[in-house]
Amino acid sequence: MAFELKPECRAAFEAQLRADADQTLRDDGCLRMEVLHPRCVANRIVLSELWRDDALIAAHRAKPRHSHAWQTPLIHSKRAMLCDVMASTELGCGRCIEDRPTTPQFAHLSKGNS
Repeated sequence: MAFELKPECRAAFEAQLRADADQTLRDDGCLRMEVLHPRCVANRIVLSELWRDDALIAAHRAKPRHSHAWQTPLIHSKRAMLCDVMASTELGCGRCIEDRPTTPQFAHLSKGNS
């Protein structure tokens, strides 16, 4: 997920996103979450989530506390993607996922899926 922030809202957005990330990392199946700031773009934040499988992403989205409504007044836009993981050190010593029984997913939630 890539967020284009309103410059005056960056601190508030970052604080709330860190709190959300802390909660999400406690969810069953969330293997990793990274909140990134690209060095070359001052008002962009990138969120990357690694989930064990699609069912656990769906369970996360169904939780009552799962809402992205707080983001709307703080951002100009956001772009989302759902990707299959090709390789990750999270999957065990850098081995490719072809050796694994399930395919973890990077979950990026679109504005319409809050």
